[in-house]
Amino acid sequence: HCELEINAEGLIVCQQQGALQFSVASLSKPGHFASLSEPEFTTLGFNCFIDLDSSLHRERCYEVMLKKIDELVRLLNVKVYLPGLVLLTISDVTRARKKLALLTTSDEPSD
Repeated sequence: HCELEINAEGLIVCQQQGALQFSVASLSKPGHFASLSEPEFTTLGFNCFIDLDSSLHRERCYEVMLKKIDELVRLLNVKVYLPGLVLLTISDVTRARKKLALLTTSDEPSD
């Protein structure tokens, strides 16, 4: 429904235009969703992440991830937490956007 699929490693992934945008691991062992279709499957939550080293468009990936998380929040009636069980706020999102912008700027070749 949210254009997410399970890859060969059992992670949920979002791909757009042939490029990996972000991945989702399960917070419950073993960390993947290979048995998602099984009636007894449960998870304590999702860990959404972007591979910053291999992503060419980090800021775009982050925005796609935020949009998909928002869709999941509405569909599943869940909350979004940072590590340490702190609720995610708009300030956290803004801070992450600024960090990604700095990373992108520092990766650009200088003259």
